[in-house]
Amino acid sequence: MVQNIIPENELDAKLMSVWKTVNGWGWSKFIPLKEFFEKFNVPDMARLEDRMTNNFIYFRTNYLALYVLLLIIAALNAPIFALVDLCVFALWMIPFVSVPAPFSVGDYRVTPSCILAALSAFTLVILLIFRRYFGYFILINLLFVLLVGLHCAFRNSSLMSRMHVNLNEKNKLRKYID
Repeated sequence: MVQNIIPENELDAKLMSVWKTVNGWGWSKFIPLKEFFEKFNVPDMARLEDRMTNNFIYFRTNYLALYVLLLIIAALNAPIFALVDLCVFALWMIPFVSVPAPFSVGDYRVTPSCILAALSAFTLVILLIFRRYFGYFILINLLFVLLVGLHCAFRNSSLMSRMHVNLNEKNKLRKYID
């Protein structure tokens, strides 16, 4: 009889939904930097969530490139940290690239919450092993979240980005209907 390592809960359904959504978007082409830095203004609070969602979906590949750029800059000062952080980042990306369905290992069922717990534990162990670089880890990731958040909030959603998001949503729905 197969047993759950972590009992099934609401988090499993939410994780699978997020993983399927991001995987359904795919990894689009790199948007030219001219368009990336084009129109900025103070957002209207009523439309802020739509703007951030549109910008995040449209520029997601650019944001990945930004993270890699931050790691390259960090590698100039701490190359071991950059390599370790890149490996941890790659591990966290696996569920978003290849959506893992619940599977069994021996007599145990591995659910999305198990995967999240394992990734969190692995990240914590790596941070404990390389505690010298903990400050770099916090700094790089906070800087990344801050830059992406500011860009998503203040970058005007262009007509092209809105069309791109709408087409992706229609294709995603068509993929699940067929």
